[in-house]
Amino acid sequence: AGRAASVAEAEKTGLSLDSFKTTVVKRDEEKIHLRIELPGKETQKVFDAALTSLAKDAPPVPGFRRSKGGKTSNIPSSILLSMLGKSRVTKFILQEILSVTVGDFVKKENLKVNPEIATTQSEGDLESSFAPGSSFGFNVILELEKEPDTDDAIDVELSDSMDAPDVLQSDSEEPSEEEPASSS
Repeated sequence: AGRAASVAEAEKTGLSLDSFKTTVVKRDEEKIHLRIELPGKETQKVFDAALTSLAKDAPPVPGFRRSKGGKTSNIPSSILLSMLGKSRVTKFILQEILSVTVGDFVKKENLKVNPEIATTQSEGDLESSFAPGSSFGFNVILELEKEPDTDDAIDVELSDSMDAPDVLQSDSEEPSEEEPASSS
């Protein structure tokens, strides 16, 4: 039970990663196993961007005024982190990293994949191994969506032909119900 994210979410975030390495570990007809590595400077950049993003939605912090225009004041990251909770911030960051890195790979390879992304490491393992400024890596399994085959078309035809006798059968029952009604 690893961390879950969605490929579709990658486009919603404003996060951009400049340097990360994606390696295909194993590939078959149904799944692609990836290893994604981020250098320390990228993890720090993501961490800072995530704190800034979360701070915008955070309630006012006592002792720190908001700037004019409702902009967030410059609150030290240690205070923000303790206020928001390290676990919450880390989960948000992991979600962003997963969505952006895997979304980038899917787009570059022009793949059709199941939108749900799952890591092989547990959520707890990922959280404990992530540290801003340190390199970070994780494994992902992508499930490929199957192209419509001729087998699928046959299944559709069979299901349509199975529906047809039901319609005929209901038509044949209706006149038998009407006969007693017309004779009385």
